[in-house]
Amino acid sequence: MPSNPRIQLLGAARPGLRLGRSAVGDQRTVEFGSAGIPPAADAAGRQAANRHHFGPRYRPMNLNHIHLGVRDLGTALDWLDHVWQLKPQFQNERMATIGFGSFILILDAAEADSSATIGFESDDCDRDFHAVLQRGAVALDPPSNKAWGARTAYVQGPGRLRFEIEGPPSDSGTPAA
Repeated sequence: MPSNPRIQLLGAARPGLRLGRSAVGDQRTVEFGSAGIPPAADAAGRQAANRHHFGPRYRPMNLNHIHLGVRDLGTALDWLDHVWQLKPQFQNERMATIGFGSFILILDAAEADSSATIGFESDDCDRDFHAVLQRGAVALDPPSNKAWGARTAYVQGPGRLRFEIEGPPSDSGTPAA
């Protein structure tokens, strides 16, 4: 029996669990599929759940767009063009769409501004942060290394939107926050 009580409990609770010797001494390893379920049980469970809840032809859905409301659509689009250098793919008096590969940000003319953070991946957070500041963005939080292993900075976007720039941590940057 393994000396780790957590592994013992999991082994007792999951009859299909496989324990094996690791390459390091007498420690045991546990093989799990996604969500902490043994691989064979995991695949069979997903197939059964899909048939039961969605029928035999169910395919997972992909996130492809989000709607955010802004009180002044024209001003928001001007800001995106000038500061972020983004132009809408479609626009009318009620909405505008900005594409990012298979994902679309939709800004809707609304009576109230939505509060949201829109995150962008960067290979150099500091460089991109300073570039948007030079184009007129207002800094909320300067670049800093975060405890979750990224370097992030935030600027004020149109209305109540915040824009996040996230990149790899910097060896010479601020300590993890």
